[in-house]
Amino acid sequence: MNVRRLQEVGILAVAAVAVFGCTSRSERTNAGGVAETVIGIERAALERWSRGDPAGLLRTSVEDCSLFDPFNEERLDGYAALRRHYEGRLRRASSAGFEMIGARVQVFGEAAVLTYNLRGFAQDEGDNTTGQTRWHVTAVYGLIGGQWRRVSTHRSFSDSTLRWMAAQGRLGAQPAEVEDDSIAQEWNDPVFAMTRAALDRWGQGIPEGFTEIMAEDYTYFNPSLETRLDGRATVRTYYEPVRGQISVDRWEYVEPRVRRVGDIAVLTFRLTSYSRDAGERETRGTFWHTTEIYHLSEGRWWLVSTHWSYTPSWQRGMQERRAFEQPEEPVA
Repeated sequence: MNVRRLQEVGILAVAAVAVFGCTSRSERTNAGGVAETVIGIERAALERWSRGDPAGLLRTSVEDCSLFDPFNEERLDGYAALRRHYEGRLRRASSAGFEMIGARVQVFGEAAVLTYNLRGFAQDEGDNTTGQTRWHVTAVYGLIGGQWRRVSTHRSFSDSTLRWMAAQGRLGAQPAEVEDDSIAQEWNDPVFAMTRAALDRWGQGIPEGFTEIMAEDYTYFNPSLETRLDGRATVRTYYEPVRGQISVDRWEYVEPRVRRVGDIAVLTFRLTSYSRDAGERETRGTFWHTTEIYHLSEGRWWLVSTHWSYTPSWQRGMQERRAFEQPEEPVA
């Protein structure tokens, strides 16, 4: 399949659009238009990226945008940091097109949360498709100055891509030292307090810390999943097997940031878990990139979307420990 055909697939492959947070028919109609606009902006940016042009991603981003991805240990903050990153990635990567799968937009007034799976293709000199990677993508847009602009993005590998890349030794980044860099202002933010309280209960094997604050139309990504989970009921069922099976003594939060966009709050931070063994020795657990998105409705904050992913150093460590099963190729 050639480049042009793959790009056509990318244009046509938006599988579904879901619109929430609207009560009247007119609100739903307007939100449907917002969803089409946001998906169109995202798709156009990806089309330019597949041609080796990062301008689509950059020009749709606000000056103080942020990005988590599997190539950077730290969150990238600001337009200049994103520009350096995207231009560097283009020098090391090639693209033969893409496919957006299951695009879903949650619209909350002047804010929109877009989540989807992305399948990217590569090709050799003979114009043959040589491989593909699957991604989880969360992009937050805000209506700023009359235009929909990208405020925050979180991209990560799906489960099958993590395993495939580990099998080939392609997961980079050396182990990193993590230092608590909490900011007092963010620490006192109500949505950050809600997430910390939920994680404290999660560390005791109690999933209700999260499920009790989830909106009914909640969306969820984590690195052990191939595709997104949709709905509080679905995630509640998914969480049930871990009840009582988790033990975390403390969490370390690094560079927490809360960004308000209309009636939503975008919380991003790096996270490390710590536990104690039988000899009371503390051991460091998983390194995470975290995005939690909250919506303020009738005076209460509800968790509407979460994206968890491993940091590059943790991915590399799992690769070296051969912790991933290793299929021959990613899931088609």
